[in-house]
Amino acid sequence: MSGLFVCEYAGEVIGAGEAEIRNKSDQLARNHNYIYWINETYGKEGASITTIIDPTAIGNIGRYANHSCEPNLIVHLVRVESAIPKICLFTNRPVQAGEELTFDYGVRAAQSESDQGLKACHCGTKACKGSLPFHNLVFNSKT
Repeated sequence: MSGLFVCEYAGEVIGAGEAEIRNKSDQLARNHNYIYWINETYGKEGASITTIIDPTAIGNIGRYANHSCEPNLIVHLVRVESAIPKICLFTNRPVQAGEELTFDYGVRAAQSESDQGLKACHCGTKACKGSLPFHNLVFNSKT
C-alpha cells in the first residue's frame, strides 16, 4: 500500500560550516556520508531555507535506506511545534516483504559530468541518473 509511514530520517541538526568540517573528516575517508541537505524554497520572492541532518552518530534506521532513481519511498517534511522539519519517509507504492527500502536522495548540485567527487549510482533502474546527488559546498571555512 502506498502512503504508509516507514520512519523518520532522524539525526543531529547541524549548520553548513559543521557539515563542511564533517565532510572533510575521516567520515568520507571511510566512504560513509549520511548527511542529508534539505533545501526548501517558499513564497513569491523565492526565499529559501536549508536544513542539514547528520545521523552518523545520533540517528536511526532511516540512514540505512539507500538511494534509487526509482524509489519505493518518498520524503515528506513534517513540522511539529518547530520550524525545523522532521524528514519523514513514506511508501509511494506497495512494498513487498524483504524488498530494499529506497528513496531518491535528490537532485545533484553540480551541472557538468566533469564535476569532481561524483559517486556512481548503482541502483540499476531504467531511469538511473548515473551518479548520486550531492551538495556542493561553495564556501571555505577557516579550519
